[in-house]
Amino acid sequence: MSKIIEERVLIGLPTAPGIAIGDVFLYRHDQPQFTEYCVLEAERPREVERFRRALIDTRRQIHNLRDHLALGAGETAARIFDAQQLILEDVEFLGVIEEGIFSDGLNAEAVVQRTAQLYKERLMALEGRLFHQRAQDVVDIGLRIIKNLLGLGDGPSLPIEKPSVLVADDLLPSDVVHLMRENVQAVATDLGAAASHTAILTKSLEVPAVVGLRD
Repeated sequence: MSKIIEERVLIGLPTAPGIAIGDVFLYRHDQPQFTEYCVLEAERPREVERFRRALIDTRRQIHNLRDHLALGAGETAARIFDAQQLILEDVEFLGVIEEGIFSDGLNAEAVVQRTAQLYKERLMALEGRLFHQRAQDVVDIGLRIIKNLLGLGDGPSLPIEKPSVLVADDLLPSDVVHLMRENVQAVATDLGAAASHTAILTKSLEVPAVVGLRD
């Protein structure tokens, strides 16, 4: 007896028009794995220097992502990465990380993760779409810096090998740009709103998308 497949309809916010049929590709953010460890006081200046080198790599990557998006979707969409470039020049944000390495004696990966989480929580506690977008930017930047500290490659680790509908809880700005180079026919996310980064980018890239499914 053949198995009966029950049809299920999910309702969200359409942010980019279109129809797509394909296999589901369930995407989960790459969470770089690292060990938290203590750094001897004499080694802390070297650990700060390691962080600064990762920062240089991160700035270069964001610059390249912005240029790539400007060519593919226009300058308006590319401005989403302007906020990330500003975070990477923010004296307070970077100062908290460097001070954390010096005063707490922890490795750079641990301090970056802790600081990004702290800033995210502060921003999410504020009312307004702009603050929530900045929280997403901080998370994106934090993950990218950690990956550069670990010497990991730029972009998602799992390629999408055939035309698929990308399903995720949410997408960070750099996720969207990287994944749109792959076989993505459409996007569906649990989170997000009509003016979220995912909505703006998928619309600019003309990829059918629905956000805010919350399921």
